[in-house]
Amino acid sequence: MLLDKLVAIASKYASVQDKYSRIILSVCCGRSEAEMRSKDLCICLDVDKRSLFASRFAAHHCYSKNHNVIHHYHNMNDGIYDLSKKISRVTGKKVIILFQHPSPASATRSRNDLSSASFDSIRALADGHVSEITYVYDTNSHARSNCWKGRELLDVALSRCTDHLMESIKVTEPKLVCHVNSTTFIHPVFGSCERTGWSLLKIGEETYFTLTRPL
Repeated sequence: MLLDKLVAIASKYASVQDKYSRIILSVCCGRSEAEMRSKDLCICLDVDKRSLFASRFAAHHCYSKNHNVIHHYHNMNDGIYDLSKKISRVTGKKVIILFQHPSPASATRSRNDLSSASFDSIRALADGHVSEITYVYDTNSHARSNCWKGRELLDVALSRCTDHLMESIKVTEPKLVCHVNSTTFIHPVFGSCERTGWSLLKIGEETYFTLTRPL
C-alpha cells in the first residue's frame, strides 16, 4: 500500500513536470545533497530519520525553487523490485537506481539488507525496468576509517545472483569519483558537483561502479 502511494506521488511529479526525463531511485540517500542539486526527479529512500529530516529541512529552506526530491522512510531490503517496476510502467520515464554511500558496517543485518536490495535491483535491471544501477561509496576518508575495501562492496552486491542472472548484466570497473581533499567531483549520475555538507567535511576518496545490461 505504501509503495502504491509512493508510485502515485512520483507519477504526479513526472506528469506535471515534463522537464524530468529520468527518475533516480536513490537508496540509502542520507541527506540527499547531490540529489537536491540535480535536474532529475529523485525518490530518496532511507531509514535514518535524522538524515531524512535534515534533507527535508534543506529542501524547504535552501532548495525551495527546485522541488525535485521525494523523501520516503523505507527499508532498502523491502520491495525495491516492485517499486522500480511500478515507477517505470506508470511514468514511462527512464529509471536509474543509485546506491548513494551504502554503509560499510560489517554487521550481518546491514550486509543482508544491502545484499537483498542489490538482488532486487539487479532483477529489475535484467527485466528491463531500470536502465542502470550505480554504487557510489567511500574508499578512503580522513573523518571515517570504516570504508569499503577492494571488491568488498561488489561482492556483497552480487552475492545472491545466480549464474543465469549474471549473464544478464554487465559490471564496469571501479572508477574514482573524487580524490582525497578535492572540493569538486564528477558524480556518475549527476555530473559535476561541488562538495557540500558531510561530503565536504570528510573530504575523502570516493569510488563508483555501474551495472548495466549487455548491448
